Amino acid sequence: GGLIAGPIRRDHLFFLFGYQGTRIRTAPPQTTSYAPTQAVLNGDFSQLESAACQSNGKARSIQNPSAGQPFANAYVSPSLFNPQALALLKYVPLSTDPCGKMVYGIPNPEDEDQYIGRVDWNLSAKHIFFGRYFLTDLRNPPVFQQNLLLTTRGGVDQRSQSVVLGETYSLSPTTLNTVHATFTRLAIHRGPAADDISPVSVGVNMFNDAKNFTSMSVSGYFSFGCGTCAPAEYVTNTTQAADDVDLIRGRHHISIGANYIHNQENVLNVFNGNGTFTFNGQSTSDGLLDFMLGLTSSFTQGMPAVSNLRQNYLGAYAQDDLQLTSRLHAHFGLRWEPFLPAADKFDRMDHFDPAAFAQGKHTSVYTNAPPGLFFVGDPG
Repeated sequence: GGLIAGPIRRDHLFFLFGYQGTRIRTAPPQTTSYAPTQAVLNGDFSQLESAACQSNGKARSIQNPSAGQPFANAYVSPSLFNPQALALLKYVPLSTDPCGKMVYGIPNPEDEDQYIGRVDWNLSAKHIFFGRYFLTDLRNPPVFQQNLLLTTRGGVDQRSQSVVLGETYSLSPTTLNTVHATFTRLAIHRGPAADDISPVSVGVNMFNDAKNFTSMSVSGYFSFGCGTCAPAEYVTNTTQAADDVDLIRGRHHISIGANYIHNQENVLNVFNGNGTFTFNGQSTSDGLLDFMLGLTSSFTQGMPAVSNLRQNYLGAYAQDDLQLTSRLHAHFGLRWEPFLPAADKFDRMDHFDPAAFAQGKHTSVYTNAPPGLFFVGDPG
């Protein structure tokens, strides 16, 4: 639903303001995963590995990686199970399906509010001013509800704002000047629910950047988190100023203008800061059993992605629309736009030069860096 209000007139002053809001609640049961059954927690994998539960219709034999032979009767002693894996499974609902199948819905609540206001002010017959402010709030919170299967959708809290100021001044019947100033800000906060858990919180001995994020995949069964579910902040600020002059001189319509933009991009993304675990069944032939024994097929961890980029844009133009005859016009123009590269506010940038690597050249900034790798402060 929404509400639009305005306009309001006051002599030469004109106001307009409005609001619109939306509320969406969906949780269709269209997500399918395969979770442990009570029998599996008791060590009995016989039903799970039976032909009835395999997509190819053939029973699967699970291997004991320590003994180098199959587990007899598809039974695995619970004493072999990894305690951290069992701690994670406390946040995974048990399946009542013999093959572990679960079909469920992931709540997806979304609220959005939009506000807009504008003012036009006719200062005189020659002088006009206007201003506009626009605000959008989008809230799409993540859900946990003590269930890791619901964490495969990241949440978003996003605010977008823009302010525009403009002035038009008629210097003469043949000369018009227009000035615009704009500021926009987009702030995106993305990530998991505040009460979500991390590998450290269930006893994994490792470093975690965030206390509420787990990224894990068990092939053929389930996953926790996602690539865009990690805690992240993206804030972009853009300031712009432009001036345009229009001149009518006989048959010439001459336009001259310049445009300046300063852009800030601030990024903090945990991404692999908590590590990404994969269990693909390479040790036992069953991804779930690999997970329950704590046997990863791959593990990736890295520092958060951090940047504070700054970039300037500059453009200028001159144009002439010439009326040669009543049926023929000629247009001439020239535009100048130099490329000004972005730079990190804290000089967190580097450059690798293969030729310098081959020549064994080193940076003078970090003496222990490998050859060919250069940083801010090096020549060039």
